[in-house]
Amino acid sequence: MKSKKAYLVLMALQLTCIGIKYGVSKTDPFQQPRITACETLLWILTAQLLLYSIINFLLLLLAIFFFFHTLTHLIISFINYITHHFHSTPPNALQRPNIQLQPHVAVAQV
Repeated sequence: MKSKKAYLVLMALQLTCIGIKYGVSKTDPFQQPRITACETLLWILTAQLLLYSIINFLLLLLAIFFFFHTLTHLIISFINYITHHFHSTPPNALQRPNIQLQPHVAVAQV
C-alpha cells in the first residue's frame, strides 16, 4: 500500500510540474527554468527509484531461490527427474526377473 501512495505522490508531482510548466504566466522570466529544473530532478528520481526497484526485485528472487528449501527441493527433484531419462540403461533393467533356473529348482524338476 505504501508503494502505491509513493507512486501516486510521484506522479502527482510530475503532472503538477508539467501543468505549471505549460500554464505559467509569460511575465515571470525565471519561472520556466525553475520548473524545468524541478521536472528534471523528478525524472532523475524516477529513474533511480526504478533502478532501485529492479535491483531489489532481483535480490528478492535470489533470496527466494537460495534460502527456501522447498523451492530448491522442487528444482532438484525436477532436475533428477529429467536426468533420470538420459541414463543408458533402462529404468526397469534392474527389476527384470532372473530367467535362469536355480539349482534347487532344477533338481526338483528332474
